[in-house]
Amino acid sequence: MASHTWTYDEAIEKLNSFQTNASVLQQQRKHGIDLTKAIPLTRDFLQRINCTQDDLRRLQVIHIAGSKGKGSVAAFCESLLRARGFKTGLFTSPHLIEARERIRINGAPISQQQFAQHMQDTCALYDATQPDDGVSKYPTYFKATFLLALKVFLAEKVDVAVVEVGLGGLYDATNVIDHPVVCGITHIGYEHTSVLGDTLTKIAHQKCGVLKPGVPSFVTPQTPETLAEFKRSAELRKVNHMRVYVPNTHTHTRTHTHTHTHTHTPPGLSGTHQRINAALAVQLCRTWEAYTRDHQYPVPQTATDPTQDVLPEVSLQPLTPLESQALQSCAWPGRAQVLQDGDITYYLDGAHTVDSCKPAGLPIFVMFHDRPAGLPIFVMFHDRAMAEWLESVLDRKSPSLRVLIFNCTGDREPEQLLRQVLEKHAFDVGIFCPNVASLKSTRADQVNHNASSTACQRMQRRARDTFARVCTNDATTHLFPSIEDAITHVRELKAENEASGKRVDVIVTGSLHLVGGVLGVLGAPVA
Repeated sequence: MASHTWTYDEAIEKLNSFQTNASVLQQQRKHGIDLTKAIPLTRDFLQRINCTQDDLRRLQVIHIAGSKGKGSVAAFCESLLRARGFKTGLFTSPHLIEARERIRINGAPISQQQFAQHMQDTCALYDATQPDDGVSKYPTYFKATFLLALKVFLAEKVDVAVVEVGLGGLYDATNVIDHPVVCGITHIGYEHTSVLGDTLTKIAHQKCGVLKPGVPSFVTPQTPETLAEFKRSAELRKVNHMRVYVPNTHTHTRTHTHTHTHTHTPPGLSGTHQRINAALAVQLCRTWEAYTRDHQYPVPQTATDPTQDVLPEVSLQPLTPLESQALQSCAWPGRAQVLQDGDITYYLDGAHTVDSCKPAGLPIFVMFHDRPAGLPIFVMFHDRAMAEWLESVLDRKSPSLRVLIFNCTGDREPEQLLRQVLEKHAFDVGIFCPNVASLKSTRADQVNHNASSTACQRMQRRARDTFARVCTNDATTHLFPSIEDAITHVRELKAENEASGKRVDVIVTGSLHLVGGVLGVLGAPVA
């Protein structure tokens, strides 16, 4: 008799059972979490699903860590290498609408059927093997999705696996990859301080855990404190070479075949910081392709003396037309995304750190304000004229009802994030809700057992009270039990303002989980 074949919903229910209960997490935080066990545990699970280091080497991994922008860099890398004709695998987290978004082949999420089949096959291997004493039969949620991605990539015979670190680097499950082809580290900022440490040096030390002996590594410009730790870790881990990559004036160029001139062409992801992320991605891909072609690493041009007590800084060489096209075509849902719901415009960005919530780091604020006729929504501010235009827009009273939907999770401080969001921008309405899609029925992919409902409600009350205290204009605030209730209220606001002709513009930020919940409630497709 043939065994039952899992449906996608059954696979997700099984995956959800791997989530760590909120009360267990609370006890772990109270008594301290022993992160040193994470890698040995992951190696044990690798062995149980018949995955070896030789298998991982065949995936020819690009490994990317960082506090901000690592998902964008991963997306750029995937787009660049796919444009070159390589079959790509991409692993990122978290997902927005469905868990299968975490695992992509050639830029597209694997199908529900593929996800269910690989999940069932992998769980059968867990069931058939005996874990070491004191080890759980099944991995935790993130670890399970990462291991599942490895099995999918191997089955699909991808040419390259682009892997984004989940948390930190040193003790992250993805760090079982002993031999990546190349490593990248994006901007380092304060995040998950209860786990990673309360200084930039400590956080950078955790991120540098992905560095491997003999493997070249590239980083974006950082604070002196962070770069010092990068240099120390690179020397300690005997990295092949480490360079700081910065975009020069030719980073984003487009050749016009008739005029042979060059113009600035921004990457498909909006925000000036994405030029830096794109520069890092290009160098990672160029290094990856040179190594996989020649079986040796190219030595990058060094702009500063490598004997000095600083990391060498290198400007990226001009892009090829194919690289430029790949960067421009790159799309990454939930980051500077615009979505229309009837006459309501939603501007969504999963910014969830202090740096990413600053006006300069949150490109949706550019879209949020009035724009001259004909100006595209996605704008890169490359020069003074554009910067002056932005200032004039910010000084102008908007004819719209401006709404903020916000929450934050984990050990983040809502006041720190909201002060950045409200620094230059006024809202008429502030809406706060937990990452609960609906009180009626919640999509299984968005069920979260890691946080208690009481703790979530307490956090959102703090956010609401902070907004009321910090907001300089006479804004109203609302606290709702679900994202669906928040969206319903926005639609009611639109109906109330119909006669006045005001449009309703809504910024959704503070959490990628919140952004994913809003996309799901609005019926956005999985992308």
